[in-house]
Parts: sequence; structure tokens; C-alpha cells
Amino acid sequence: MPPFGRRLALSELRRTLTEEELKNPGALKLILDELERVDNECETLKGYVDRFHYADKQAAVLQEKQKSITSIEIAYGIGMALGGAIIGLAPTFGTKESQTQLYVALVIGVVLIIGALLMRWKKG
Repeated sequence: MPPFGRRLALSELRRTLTEEELKNPGALKLILDELERVDNECETLKGYVDRFHYADKQAAVLQEKQKSITSIEIAYGIGMALGGAIIGLAPTFGTKESQTQLYVALVIGVVLIIGALLMRWKKG
């Protein structure tokens, strides 16, 4: 079956015209009508091509944005997990004689959590 828009009845006709056939006004009118139809179709398709290129650029931009959002989410998750783990383990770092390690661990954990929250807040 021929592609959509093809004229099956005209598919087997020979395509070359002699000088005498080209002088026929009917043949010229048919050729000019076909040329006008093809020109109109070409103009219509140019709009689709332009819209395709625009949509393709938009898709590429959105894919790059998604990559950065994913990396921010990974960093956020790691920061929150490490900060929470360090804060949770902080009591085991301190001794009765020296509480310095306990406070250092608490500060590091809090800084990690605040940093992760700021990173996520800055993203939005």
C-alpha cells in the first residue's frame, strides 16, 4: 500500500515529459498546481521543524536541571544521615573527664544537618 497522500492511480505513469507535452497548457497547470501544493506543505512542515527544535532544546535543559536536582538530593540525604549519625553517637565519644569530644561531635553533626538543609533550601 502506498504511503498516505500518494495517488495510486498515478504511480505507474512515466514521469518524463517531452517538449511538446510541456507546451500543453493543461500539463503546465497540473505541474504548477502540484508545485503550489508542495510549497504549501513545505511551509507547514517548517513550522513543525521549528517547534521540534525548540522542544528538543527545552528537553535538554530540563534533563540538565534534573541532573543537578538529583545530585543535590543525594548530598542532602548524605548530609542528613551523617549529621544524625554523628549526633546519635556523640554521647559515646565523651568521657567523664573530658567532654570536649562530645561537644565537637555534636557541633559537627549539627553543622552537617544545617549544611544539608541550606543546600536543599537554596535549591528551591
